Amino acid sequence: MIHGILRPRGLYRYLVKADTVQATLRGAEHRSVVHFLPFSIAGAVGTSSGRGNHSVLTWSLCELAALSRDIFALKASTVSEARALCHRMSVWVSSDFQNIFGEKHTTKLHRLLAHLLDEFLLRGNVHDGDSGINEALHKAVKLAWLRTNHRRSEYTLQLVLAEQVAQLLRDEDIDDGELEEATPRPGTRDRARGNVVEVGVLAEERNLPGLAEVLDCDATADLTVGVGSRLHPHAPRRHDGRRQIVRAAEDFYGAPWWDWIRYVDRQGVERYGRARVVILGTSSVAERVIVVERAVQATPVAGCPFSAYGCERLRWDMPPGADAPRVDAVQLKDVKSVLCVELDWVDWVRRHGLERMPASTPTTSEEYRARRMFVNAFVSA
Repeated sequence: MIHGILRPRGLYRYLVKADTVQATLRGAEHRSVVHFLPFSIAGAVGTSSGRGNHSVLTWSLCELAALSRDIFALKASTVSEARALCHRMSVWVSSDFQNIFGEKHTTKLHRLLAHLLDEFLLRGNVHDGDSGINEALHKAVKLAWLRTNHRRSEYTLQLVLAEQVAQLLRDEDIDDGELEEATPRPGTRDRARGNVVEVGVLAEERNLPGLAEVLDCDATADLTVGVGSRLHPHAPRRHDGRRQIVRAAEDFYGAPWWDWIRYVDRQGVERYGRARVVILGTSSVAERVIVVERAVQATPVAGCPFSAYGCERLRWDMPPGADAPRVDAVQLKDVKSVLCVELDWVDWVRRHGLERMPASTPTTSEEYRARRMFVNAFVSA
């Protein structure tokens, strides 16, 4: 709903042509997109209209992303918290949205200003009023209706029986899912599927100098390398209760995929890193290890809206004279969570312009040392 407010005019004009047909997103997808809007347009918006307009819009979208995160949080809100959130939303609509995009009078704005507090007071959150749950069942009901004889005196009972059978099948699927996600028993482990490759070959292919020393093995040792691995059962889980997955692959459905993680190193220090290899085991030990490129905290920029909203700025941890970041080997049990990390697009555009993208830019030693990233604090933990 919130993302839909921005669609009629204004925001997309910076990204696509006015007559371009765009795909329609579901409500859940709108909420997910809002978290990335401040980063996605930070480098492009305002380049022709002045840095002042760019900064104003970035601050406004940061507040919108933070509001979306807090409003759609799973925890129930108290009355005072709900009133504070609704006040922030009304200020954003009247001060930010109306001033930037002009006066608007839509049903979505009306619902935000007039009925958001009622929703909190009635249910404690805005998830219980999601119509998508019932709408998802319409398709099954329509299919069940087609299987009846359409006689008014009989189809009600037939629909009830069809619903009971469908509920029984759903319960069985849920039970199977719970068994699959259950904590492994002592002496068992998740099934390992991957490719066998030598340490030296892997280090050269993925530009990981010192990989053999980090793993404390010989360069000719064999490793079983996979695309990803589920985190330890004791690690924080996703909102739906399933375990998080960390992935590191040069080709995952046609594109590279390098997840960022928060982990604890061997000295007990909490760090950030980008996963480069998921090791499922060696030739003798079935032990899961994540090889990461380490990142450290960078100096924040004065007046940066992302830093003001809690997005930690990062840079690569580059040893003196090295051509690649420092490498760590992290036990799976030491991985705390999978993170969302965004490129500092403002810095990128300043150094490379609008037309160059990271995928087409060689990652030289100079680029490693100059690149900056942000931990996206707008994504709910």
